[in-house]
Amino acid sequence: MSSKLSAIIAAHADAVKHFRKGGELSEELELALHAYYYNQLSTKAQHDVDDDGELEQLFAHDLGNDE
Repeated sequence: MSSKLSAIIAAHADAVKHFRKGGELSEELELALHAYYYNQLSTKAQHDVDDDGELEQLFAHDLGNDE
């Protein structure tokens, strides 16, 4: 895990706990992750911040929460 992603997780610890328990991404965490994963997202997801499905998948994978 990169130091940048670790910093995002630390800065949004409560939101990350909520997400790990099956909750939705908070708006602040979603924006931070969108910037972090931008180059890995599809063109559609790059331009639609509300399309968080890809973000959730990438983040879950990096957290080790793949389903």
